[in-house]
Amino acid sequence: MKNFAKDRGIPTLVFLTKIDAYDPDLLVEDLTKAFKSKRIMDLMPEVATLAGVGGTKDVFPVKSFSHEYEPNYEVGILLFRALEHALYAATDYLEAVGTEATIIEPQTPTQVRATASWAAEDAEEMSLVKGQLYIVESPDEDGWLKGKSASGSACGYFPAMAAEAKYRQDMV
Repeated sequence: MKNFAKDRGIPTLVFLTKIDAYDPDLLVEDLTKAFKSKRIMDLMPEVATLAGVGGTKDVFPVKSFSHEYEPNYEVGILLFRALEHALYAATDYLEAVGTEATIIEPQTPTQVRATASWAAEDAEEMSLVKGQLYIVESPDEDGWLKGKSASGSACGYFPAMAAEAKYRQDMV
């Protein structure tokens, strides 16, 4: 998922939850000091690196409403701040890609590689050879694909579970 977003320029943010577990010195009544906590500040670059985001500016420490029975302003302010930045990032992204929203329908992969050999059982089916490429023409009901061999010498239906998608780069 991270690579999908990264390849498309979609901003990735990390919500570092349960910060009170990382720094027990933080009191619920004083969570505004989260950004002054050495433990939290030392953890943020590590989390940013592990998540592969742009840096600590994309990591937001928050405390979950896990033990509070009533809404707590101090807990909520960190969460709302993180959500506000997420909305800013989404707005910036949408403005960068254009003002008109386009719905992109999922596409059938144009090529698949057989992950297992499979023998056709009737004339409408096509046998697969493990490791060979096949061109998908359309998906069918019940997990079958209609396609042809990469050489074009055979065509028919084959089980989707016996093939692995190989998406062309220009389709993404």
